[in-house]
Amino acid sequence: FAPMAARPGEQAFVTATPHIKLGGHLESTFSFIPGDWTWLSDPNVPCKDGNGSFCMDPLRTKLTMLWYEGTGCDITIVVGETGYVAHRCVLIAASEFFSTMLTGSFKESTAQTVHIHNVRAEVFELLLEFIYSGTIAVPEVMLQEILAAAGIFRLIGLQSATSNKLLKHVNPDVWMDMVEMAEAHALEDMQHDLKLYGQAFFTELVAHESFHRMPAELLEALLGSDDLAVDKEANVFSVLDAWYKGQTEKPAKHVVETLLAQIRFPLMEPSTRQQIIQASDIGKADSMTQALALMDEGLAMVHKRKGLPKLTLKHRNTSW
Repeated sequence: FAPMAARPGEQAFVTATPHIKLGGHLESTFSFIPGDWTWLSDPNVPCKDGNGSFCMDPLRTKLTMLWYEGTGCDITIVVGETGYVAHRCVLIAASEFFSTMLTGSFKESTAQTVHIHNVRAEVFELLLEFIYSGTIAVPEVMLQEILAAAGIFRLIGLQSATSNKLLKHVNPDVWMDMVEMAEAHALEDMQHDLKLYGQAFFTELVAHESFHRMPAELLEALLGSDDLAVDKEANVFSVLDAWYKGQTEKPAKHVVETLLAQIRFPLMEPSTRQQIIQASDIGKADSMTQALALMDEGLAMVHKRKGLPKLTLKHRNTSW
């Protein structure tokens, strides 16, 4: 995508410091960024035209035009050496970050100029554009930085739009990075979608060098899933053993017990089961004692220790 065309508006004016920009002149910063561009639109704005494309309701359109013109703007946000004029009430309504800053007991609540230090000016321009118009064209190389900034300023719509766009590029090479990103920004929907991807492409993911970075909680969820795409249960145990072997700091005993409880040992051939356990690193752990108890083929579940998950004998759904 090419950058958006220039919008109507007055000429940006300059003071000694900072350089002040009106909304109608923001896109010039990005005109020469190479690579692919993409659109991000607020999924919480229901307005769509007859072709399903994003559009703005009349009130939002008017507010955006006032911002473009600098009309009624009553606050300047300074990022680096650049100041951005805006309407205080719009920032408060759109962002939990600004709501706290501009309505609480902070000195910024009465200030006409506010300084922001935790984001680049180029990124803040895009966030401000999104706050007003609900849609922005952005370089794809900036998507992760935009997602991080959207989390800082609590712009839920932008978080959703950006994470959905990033998910379209998920593959085994970047899956673990995306998992960590989603966890860092508490993006529950993105975490859920990445878990589903992990179930479907489990074999490819565990072969990647980043596999050992997987949190125990996520590994537990994948190993315990009926929809894990594996051809035989012995492979699930081998994956767990490889993960355990790759941990520099071995997990606590109760964590290992919980992970072992996700392995459906009774579904393995007895000879195979004994062979892989004896050859494994995790088979030498104290926690294996509890797992061996779960292998009693005469029982569907064993509760030798309080809080131990129930054993399941259900076969996994491998019809991905």
